[in-house]
Amino acid sequence: MLMKSLFLTMCFALVCACGAQQTHNSRIDHVWGQTRRSDIFRGGGVVCEARSPDTPQTLKLRAVAARIAAENPATFSDVFDVSKMCLSVNPKIPGMDARTTPEAMRIDFSPQLMDLFASDDEVAAVLSHELAHVTLQHQGFGETPPRMTNDAVFLERQSESRKIQAAIVELAKAKADPQKIFILNAEFAKILEKMNKRIDEVYGEQNAHLNWLEQEADEVGAEFFVRAGFDRRAFINILWTSHRASGEERQACSELIDRTLREPDKAERPARGIQSHPSTCWRVYHLTVDEWAHTHAGEIARLGSM
Repeated sequence: MLMKSLFLTMCFALVCACGAQQTHNSRIDHVWGQTRRSDIFRGGGVVCEARSPDTPQTLKLRAVAARIAAENPATFSDVFDVSKMCLSVNPKIPGMDARTTPEAMRIDFSPQLMDLFASDDEVAAVLSHELAHVTLQHQGFGETPPRMTNDAVFLERQSESRKIQAAIVELAKAKADPQKIFILNAEFAKILEKMNKRIDEVYGEQNAHLNWLEQEADEVGAEFFVRAGFDRRAFINILWTSHRASGEERQACSELIDRTLREPDKAERPARGIQSHPSTCWRVYHLTVDEWAHTHAGEIARLGSM
C-alpha cells in the first residue's frame, strides 16, 4: 500500500489543491474549526491489514489519538472516526519516520520515531499533523492539483484510480471477500504512485504544491493539538528534534522570533525553502508568530492552553 512520510523531511508527494494567497506570506487561510474535508472523502473500502501486536508503543499511539479525537469531536466523527483508522507502530518502517495514506485512513509510526519522543505531548505533535493530512484528505483525488488540469497523462491515471476506487467502495458495501479488496487496494496504490510521480515531474524540484500542504497540516494539526490540551512547547521541540537541527540553528531562529514579537514593525521572516516541507525555522516561526501570537491568539486564550 502506498504510504508517504508527511511530518518529517523524508516526505515526498501528496495531492490536493492549494488556496489563494493570504496574509503572513501564506496562501492558506486556516479558519479555526474548519479542520476536515468530508465532502471530498472517497474512502469506504478501507480494510486494515492484520493489526500490529498491542505493544506498549502501539497502545500509546492509539491512546494519544483517542485523546486528540475526544477533544476535537466535530472533526473526528463519522467517516473520520479515529477508532476506525489504521493506527500502528510498524517495525518494517526504517529510521525515524511517520507514514500516512490519507485515502486509506492509515498512519504508521516507526519504532525508532516512538523511541525519540520524550512525552505524550511530543507523540501528539507528530500524530496531530498526520491526522490533519487524513481529515483534510490531502491525497483525495476529488480535487485536481493546479497545473494538472490539462495534463493528459495525469488525467488518464486519475480516471483509472477513480474506477478502482469505486469498485472498492461497492465491494465494501456488499461486504465482499476482504482478500479481493486487498488486491484492488494494491492496484489502487500503484496508480496513486504513478500519479504522484507525474506530479513530481510537472512541479519539478521546487515541490511547491507539497510545501503548501505541509503548512496546512501544521496549522490544522496544531489546532487539534492545542484543543486537546497538550503543551505547545513540545510541538516546537519535536519539530527541531525530528529534523536534527543544530543548537546554533535553534538559537538563531529563537532570537529571530523573539525580536519579531518584541518589535513587530521590524519583523523579519526566515526563508521558507523549496523542499517538500518549508524550512524548520519557517515552520516554527509560522506557528509561533502567525498562528499562536496573532491569528488564533483569541481562540487559544479561551482554551487556556500553554
